[in-house]
Amino acid sequence: MLQNLVGQLAVDCCVEAVTYCDLLQRLYAFFVSSTHRWGVLMTHVREQTECFLPKHPSDTRWSARADVSEAFYKGYHQFQSALQEICLDATQNSSTRNEADALAKHKNTIEIALMCELWNDVLQRFNSSSKLL
Repeated sequence: MLQNLVGQLAVDCCVEAVTYCDLLQRLYAFFVSSTHRWGVLMTHVREQTECFLPKHPSDTRWSARADVSEAFYKGYHQFQSALQEICLDATQNSSTRNEADALAKHKNTIEIALMCELWNDVLQRFNSSSKLL
């Protein structure tokens, strides 16, 4: 329980960390809200053998956050290519294409790339410690 509090406070004290966690939540929500989008993501993720499909980034379970962060970290380029495919898909409505474009642009910043690297390591340590306890 104390570990969850420490983790939440660590995230909350850094605007970039909050932005990163929010992006993970938005990416997950974007892909799971449509079977077509989920299928596009699965196609791109399956091309890379070590990639994982994201799970719901729970606010209370740090293992879930560690899982989604690891999926995003290992599939960084696959997420980007899936978003770009949806952006360019003329069969999708303009709202979906605009949202995919906005997520791709936000994800493609140096701050998100650094947060991905940093928070994946932090969350994996949290997860390992939690499993040991």
